[in-house]
Amino acid sequence: MRSEPRGCMNKTKTARCHDEQECGHKICTVCKQMKPLTEFPVYHARNNRIGYRGQCIQCHKSKRRKYYLWNKEDIIQQSTRWYLANKEKKLKRDAEWRNERKSHIKAWRKNYNKTNKEKILDYYKSKRARKRTATIEKFSTSEICERDGWICQLCHKKVNRRLKYPHPQSKTLDHIIPLSKGGEHSRINVHLAHLICNEKVRTGGIKQLRLIA
Repeated sequence: MRSEPRGCMNKTKTARCHDEQECGHKICTVCKQMKPLTEFPVYHARNNRIGYRGQCIQCHKSKRRKYYLWNKEDIIQQSTRWYLANKEKKLKRDAEWRNERKSHIKAWRKNYNKTNKEKILDYYKSKRARKRTATIEKFSTSEICERDGWICQLCHKKVNRRLKYPHPQSKTLDHIIPLSKGGEHSRINVHLAHLICNEKVRTGGIKQLRLIA
């Protein structure tokens, strides 16, 4: 029989608190550190009482991550089997979840689109390349801008970093060999250009390929 109740250690670390809720602290069973209850995962017991797990959130995440890495293939296979067996049920549940949170999802997307314009533009460039079955290399617009020294490779003038799309002088990527002509979406086939310059040459032919060291 346990002579003392479960709980965290008090400031003297010589006796356990009888009530974690009152003390507000708990010792993690993994890292052995005393932390606030807010740093422990919450679970609901069968008697409708709220409890706190023995591992802190950080240790709990680390443990789950290690388990996933060690059992990655089995987890993926198990998830695939479950999805195939419950596909209609999952699609229906996902549709209900989206319908219940339409306003929240709309607000989240609006805020994401506003704060991640560059990522969205990069995504649509890759999507356009996939539609044309072109070779796709993963990179960002900022990476190409730094490589080209923020100089438009069409008019050879400075590109203002502060200007955002759809400003005519904002940054954009131009494919040297257009995707419509069989070009690939790769670092060696793109360079920095003003949006207005890119629009002017969009209907042009194959431009001279620039070798990148």
